[in-house]
Amino acid sequence: QNRQHATVLGTPSMPDDAGKVYVGGLNFSTTSEALKAHFEQFGQISDCVVMIDRDSGRSRGFGFVTFEDPGSVNAAITMPTQQLDGRNVTVKKATREGSRQGGGAEPQGVEFNVVKVFVGGLPASVDYDKLTGYFEKYGSIEDAVVMIDPGTQRSRGFGFVTFKDSSSVEACMQNYDSNEIDGKWIEVKRCIPQDKMAPGQGKGKSKGKPPSYSNGSSPGGSGAGYPP
Repeated sequence: QNRQHATVLGTPSMPDDAGKVYVGGLNFSTTSEALKAHFEQFGQISDCVVMIDRDSGRSRGFGFVTFEDPGSVNAAITMPTQQLDGRNVTVKKATREGSRQGGGAEPQGVEFNVVKVFVGGLPASVDYDKLTGYFEKYGSIEDAVVMIDPGTQRSRGFGFVTFKDSSSVEACMQNYDSNEIDGKWIEVKRCIPQDKMAPGQGKGKSKGKPPSYSNGSSPGGSGAGYPP
């Protein structure tokens, strides 16, 4: 019933989605069938999907291809930029929650909030509208907040975005190196739920690190711990 769930399913015998690639920058007219037809040149495909926005019914501009043979992934990513339906698309190996992605070193074996990201390095010009305006390209947003200093009423340079679907977080992380707002690179990290954080982590007492927020205690109802 929910086609989006197909993106997290692979062949059961494949550990860690070994045969799966992320494809970004798709033409909004590209269908799952066209995506499959293009990538069949690299090997047999067990699953292929273009992600669709549930509200508008339109393509979200990215998708996933799962090969029957994990070795086909290497062939596909040797051409990191390929042309499909008149657009240059980006092809990367898809990685699972909790693994290292896109240049962001993340601890192994840690449980992450699957629909929420921490956004650091925000320019002072970024408010709620600019934050959501950028991240809505990855999917429907449930909640977002730019953290404000209560004393100065100025941005503290970080915030949180909560999506309706976990595939939006995966897409954010695949674009780790290229997320920018107002011409400035921003660092997007997965959020660690506060009850999964190590003792003493995210208490807000160490210099230079903002505190963690449990649900309901931060503006806009954006909760969850600050990622390391």
